[in-house]
Amino acid sequence: MTNLIVVPFEFRNKLKEVLNDFSGMITSGNKVNAVNNATLKIRLEQDVVINRPPYRLSASEKEIVRVIIDDLLKNQIIQPSESPFASPILLVKKKSGAYRMCVDYSVLD
Repeated sequence: MTNLIVVPFEFRNKLKEVLNDFSGMITSGNKVNAVNNATLKIRLEQDVVINRPPYRLSASEKEIVRVIIDDLLKNQIIQPSESPFASPILLVKKKSGAYRMCVDYSVLD
């Protein structure tokens, strides 16, 4: 299901201009040109490895996660890691019916 936005006639040319100017930044799904402009560093108050077990997922949810992770790897948004740190993931259903994968970093709070 697609949500349609009605743009008043007097703003259509300006909208087209803005969309054309920023077309390189507009993507669909997880496909992006590159995500290498920042490095995430989490500073811990104590030198303790935080390794939380995964949340339970059904077989169908595990397959959805595999597809999402394969897509993220293919598009070089994530990379394999051998870090001892681990945070669980969960799936959140969008209005469209698709799933969003979220990482639960709440234990770092």
